[in-house]
Amino acid sequence: MPTGDKIFRKFLELWHAMPREEGKIPFRRDVGPSLAPALMPHVFLGRVNGKFDIEIRLMGSALEDSTNFRLTGTNYFDQLHPSTWPFYERFIFAYRAQPCAGRVTRHVVGSDGLTYDLHTLAAPLADDDGTARYIMGVSYMATNHAKSAERHVRGFGATGLGNAQIVDVRYLDLGFGVPPSLPPRE
Repeated sequence: MPTGDKIFRKFLELWHAMPREEGKIPFRRDVGPSLAPALMPHVFLGRVNGKFDIEIRLMGSALEDSTNFRLTGTNYFDQLHPSTWPFYERFIFAYRAQPCAGRVTRHVVGSDGLTYDLHTLAAPLADDDGTARYIMGVSYMATNHAKSAERHVRGFGATGLGNAQIVDVRYLDLGFGVPPSLPPRE
């Protein structure tokens, strides 16, 4: 199974190799478990149903195991602190509107008191009409030993990633360019 940034490289290779119409993004219908078996524990797939509503259709076992709760079938935004919703909505909208990948690294304080770096990379997929209605990506977590040695003030209650701090965010060009700027973090 690939680890670390190899997961990102494999995902980008997979995205570029997926079938598509000339000059378009890949279709959601071409995603299945046999697509990339080694990546599947890290893969997630979401359907954008509206503002602040991304239904998690698939969440890999490595991701669900690291959060200790089931994410498949939930709304992605329910896992985030509400104050971050506008940032994530604008960030995801932008990489769907101008097809590119979105990469985010967050420090997440686990229930064990340790800090983990959650690395996520996602890219748009088209529905049958060609609209970028889906997002597919990969994530992995790594213990941040330096941050774990610090004391943490816990906040935001029991939401999934409510106690996450964004430390890096960027767009990656997939051949269509990238948005001119990142949305402001609030």
